[in-house]
Amino acid sequence: MKSYVKKLIAFFLLIFSSLHLYGQFSVEGSIKEALKFQEIGQHESATKKFLHAYFLDKESVYPELSKRISESFYNAGDTKNALKYIAIYLRNKELSVTEVIESKYYKLRILFEIKQYKEAQASLFQFTEMQIEADPDRYFYYQGLAYIFDQRLEKGRSILSELSYYDQIDQNSLDLLFKRMEKNLDKNHFIASLLSMFVPGLGQLVNGDTKDALNSFLLNAGFLSLFLYVRQTLSQSDAFLSVAPWFGRYYIGGVNNAGDTSKKKQRLREKEYIDELNFLLQQSRYANQ
Repeated sequence: MKSYVKKLIAFFLLIFSSLHLYGQFSVEGSIKEALKFQEIGQHESATKKFLHAYFLDKESVYPELSKRISESFYNAGDTKNALKYIAIYLRNKELSVTEVIESKYYKLRILFEIKQYKEAQASLFQFTEMQIEADPDRYFYYQGLAYIFDQRLEKGRSILSELSYYDQIDQNSLDLLFKRMEKNLDKNHFIASLLSMFVPGLGQLVNGDTKDALNSFLLNAGFLSLFLYVRQTLSQSDAFLSVAPWFGRYYIGGVNNAGDTSKKKQRLREKEYIDELNFLLQQSRYANQ
């Protein structure tokens, strides 16, 4: 009886060991396949293989898998899951200080990209003193940008002043840049819509979009002329039934377009100003080295 029990235990241990080894080989195989897909730019296939390896890795032999999954999701355009898996990776208590810092900045870049500036600010507050001291300039750069992106220009500039190379920046150029940024923030999009309401195309012209302005003016002028012609030759009811709906559609469309174009121009200028700010910062940083 004892011999039978021993054999049974040995059999189950053998089965368990075999399954464990199979699982580890499957993890390694899935990782290799994922990396191959990643090399040729097939990010969705790579993500599936990484996920397969992740769920097989029950004992977390490969803790870097969650980061690889995050990067794979990001490359596939899925920022939501990219943030989810980098958060899982950051829970690992055995990560080195450098690994934690680089992963936190990676997370910040994603948050900037999807315009989650409040969450980016919250993530920056989670940095420890040791993590900040590892590279203070990098930290203050991201924190300053987080506030500037969130339209808190004065606060953002105040934080950027903590940069070690801040005094090397041309302050006159910086003053002019922040004035333009403030002016851009104060832009009233309703004015462009209002101008197009009184004179079709005028709002687009003020926005600097001459082609759209001309199109809007000619279309509305054409429909107005047609409306008056039908009213004169046929009847007022015919003009309202046949021409007015089209006239109203293009008239209202032109008014809305003026406001939308104004917002688009504001976003483009905002990007241009951030690029200019980055240029000034990088120029000063390299000059300081």
